[in-house]
Amino acid sequence: MQEIVTELSDSLHNEDFEIKLGKIRVGKPNMIEADGSSRPVTPAEIRLRKLTYSSPIWIEMTINYAGQVETEEIQLGRIPIMVKSKICNLDGMNEEELIKNYIDPKDHGGYFLINGNERVMVMAEELASNQTFVEWQNIKNRLILRLFSQRGAYKIPVSLVESTEGILETSFSFNSLFQFSTLI
Repeated sequence: MQEIVTELSDSLHNEDFEIKLGKIRVGKPNMIEADGSSRPVTPAEIRLRKLTYSSPIWIEMTINYAGQVETEEIQLGRIPIMVKSKICNLDGMNEEELIKNYIDPKDHGGYFLINGNERVMVMAEELASNQTFVEWQNIKNRLILRLFSQRGAYKIPVSLVESTEGILETSFSFNSLFQFSTLI
């Protein structure tokens, strides 16, 4: 996040005033009550109240207008926090403290609480439709061509692999396998 802010700060110049964006800081997960007060919160309470386990993001902003310079830290927004991460309020608690806060000590964390529900990040790589990707595998000494053939709402993964014997193996939808000989 800091790299993005630094890059943005370099492009915010005007003749009349200058805005500089400084350091970004992520606070500890907290809850702002109806009376405006803020207090630390645990994942167990977030689950019960069906809220999002999140922390405020603060940024240092300096404005230079007509020679008058003002620096202030403002809140940009909030970001969900992974349970048992370094920013999590459970970080550093021993087994007894976790039990006191209604947390299972054997819970490894690694998930987010969004509207009281556990959510995980699933890494998924999807190739662009109808674009070929060629890969050379040195270990197996072969060439692989991959693509997602798309027509309308249908996407069919296709791979074309050349073996060391010069045979092209084509697979559609990872199920059927056809072999074609190349003229080499």
